[in-house]
Amino acid sequence: MLKELAQNLVEKANLTEEQAQKATEAVRGFLDEKLPEAVKGPVLGFLTAERVEGAVEKVREVAAKLTETIGGESKDSSSKPS
Repeated sequence: MLKELAQNLVEKANLTEEQAQKATEAVRGFLDEKLPEAVKGPVLGFLTAERVEGAVEKVREVAAKLTETIGGESKDSSSKPS
């Protein structure tokens, strides 16, 4: 995915290959710093994986866990008195 992004930057933003590579590294670093731990692995794996299918499955698993967690918190908070 990062290779595709770099190629896209070369073609559409008129960056050199070196500039595009640095830009994609900056994006990856930014995501590594800013993403919550629960989704960081799958997202970064997706960006760097040759096999996207495995990364997509991991994202689905994390999304399911987050949904369960958020759902549980909503139920807990709705039953608490204000």
